[in-house]
Amino acid sequence: MATQGGRVSEEYVKYKIFPAFDVVYDTKKAKQYFEECRDSYLATLSNVLIDYIWQNEAFSLKTFDVGSSDSVSELSPPCLHGCTNYGDNCEDEWFIVYLLFEISKEFPDLIIQVQDEDGEFLLIEAADFLPKWLNPETAENRVNIITEISICYFFNFIAYSSMVTSALFVL
Repeated sequence: MATQGGRVSEEYVKYKIFPAFDVVYDTKKAKQYFEECRDSYLATLSNVLIDYIWQNEAFSLKTFDVGSSDSVSELSPPCLHGCTNYGDNCEDEWFIVYLLFEISKEFPDLIIQVQDEDGEFLLIEAADFLPKWLNPETAENRVNIITEISICYFFNFIAYSSMVTSALFVL
């Protein structure tokens, strides 16, 4: 979670990018692969990012480092991730969503997740178009940006890590 002055900020957006990859047992090769992916994604956004003025923190992507205290989650498959404190400027939050969609257009083999302090905020925006059974309690980890086509929500109840890992291998 984003921090500000040593305390946790309540205005943040978290994002994870899951590139498609073969199972790599060599952690050094995996780390290099994710660093190359990060560099490619940021290069794709460079023209848009160069002139943008951020309220508090800029968009950033960190590589998933297996076994470190900075790891996203033990349940999460390797990914790139970031957390940005947008302060009072919710336009930064929506700009990050735009950036994630732009990355997904250029690299269609990705699965991207984005959440804020309210959880699955993209579901909140799409509430009028969702099935009645889908609510905050049943929506956790079910909203993903997959290419520029749509925001997908999953109907099955597969465990989070196996769901994302399976989805990556399908791609």
